Amino acid sequence: MVKTRIFSLLLALSLLFSVLALPCAAVNDPGNDPTAAQTDSSQDEAAAEEEPPADEETPADPENGDSTPADASDPVFSVDAAAAMLVEMNSGTIVYEKNADDKVYPASLTKIMTCMLALELCKDLAEEVTVTETALAGLDPDGSTASLQVGEVLTMEDLLYCIMLPSANDACCVVAEHLGGTIDAFVEKMNEKAQALGCTGTHFANPDGLHDDDHYTTARDLRRITEAALQNETFRTIVSTAVYEVPATNLSDKRIVHTTNYLMSTAINPDYYYEKAKGVKTGYTSKAGRCLISTVKQGDVYYLSIVTGCKTIVNDDGSVVYDSFVQTKKLLEYGLTSFSFATVISQLVPVAQVKVKNANVDSVVVAPAQDVTALLPADYDESQLQLSYALTGGADTLSAPLETTDDVGTVTVTYQGKTVGQTTLRPITAVERHVVQYAAKSAGRQVKKFLWLLIPLALILAVVLLRVRSERIRRKKAAARRKKRAQQAGGHYLSQSGHARSAAKPQKTSSENTARNTPHHTPPKD
Repeated sequence: MVKTRIFSLLLALSLLFSVLALPCAAVNDPGNDPTAAQTDSSQDEAAAEEEPPADEETPADPENGDSTPADASDPVFSVDAAAAMLVEMNSGTIVYEKNADDKVYPASLTKIMTCMLALELCKDLAEEVTVTETALAGLDPDGSTASLQVGEVLTMEDLLYCIMLPSANDACCVVAEHLGGTIDAFVEKMNEKAQALGCTGTHFANPDGLHDDDHYTTARDLRRITEAALQNETFRTIVSTAVYEVPATNLSDKRIVHTTNYLMSTAINPDYYYEKAKGVKTGYTSKAGRCLISTVKQGDVYYLSIVTGCKTIVNDDGSVVYDSFVQTKKLLEYGLTSFSFATVISQLVPVAQVKVKNANVDSVVVAPAQDVTALLPADYDESQLQLSYALTGGADTLSAPLETTDDVGTVTVTYQGKTVGQTTLRPITAVERHVVQYAAKSAGRQVKKFLWLLIPLALILAVVLLRVRSERIRRKKAAARRKKRAQQAGGHYLSQSGHARSAAKPQKTSSENTARNTPHHTPPKD
């Protein structure tokens, strides 16, 4: 009987839950809510990583946030260099690369790091620096110098111009010792800076770039270093200067120093002059070959070119060709003529119409938050641009309220399978919340929460009631057993109230006995 009652109680609670849950189910039923928007999506194919042949271009490095135009690896175009790279710096697009991760000797390209670090460590370029004997010790007499003398006093600014224009090794060592305490300590700071910039294939052994087997880098790391250096306005000014006058010092008359980058000047060799070029630095040792990093700006493009290991060509007539200038000009012209920026995502072009829940409208149009441009081949096929979008969190609907400033997803455009642009999605109109619908859903959610709380409470209550009833039944049964035993023994038993009761028949009172024993007197008959 007890089990039957408990089962009935639980059944009643279950039925109550089912009935109360019906409004919630109705509110959240997909059939009652227009949430069937389709999401267009696409995935880029992952290219297999292979070790490239020595003279073939390598794909862009995705770990460094690089992008590459779809046909950047033009088999018709190549440069004659051990390693090379052409990067559009406004977009970070790698237009061309060759052996970008191969170990190379940087020669005087090292001085880019030396100058950048000096500008960070020296707060006043007018600071005077005295040339010491220890700074000039051990210099290669055949290396380029500014003819500095022990005891000569120059400003830090003048020394930096001597480093970057005529590539003076003596000026490098003087600056390194002055700012680092020792040259070795300064070199250690150079390596720390390279690591901080994310360089993975670089180690410096000196501040000037003279050959050392333990002094090496990669074209990709040179890109990182140079881009960081070009963020400094003073650095940009120095490396864009073709001719500089070093004022007279305590030990020397004024000096006129010229850049070794013949792309920038006709003063020494006009054969290589390229009026669009600016900076950055040349380098040469017999083991490093001819090296050059340069930049060019034209319209909205800003290219950084890197070549290392180029040749010194001696013609039959005895003339000499420094091929780093030839290959750099070829590389820069390739970028300027073969690629241009195009708008691939327009803020004015809607992407999709997305369904909205809890709203006073069924759907809303979403559009890009901003225009996106991408560097594409000059003759790119517009039909190859593919647009896809995804709502935040992988959802297929939006939920009101919505403002036109809310980021609700992303839109991505690919060209020939490669991502070339991405931005956020926003509603083109605000969407208010539907009060009744939202209230119904809110109420449904609250009912659900209440029911999920009620069920365990009801179960607990049922268990408690069961325990109480079971205990009462047990006590009654125990009292009945005691009473029965007492009756059989003619004794007393203890009642539920704790009082002793006789189990024998109750005794008659004395008056009752007298009345029973007195003979009944029948009156005489008349």
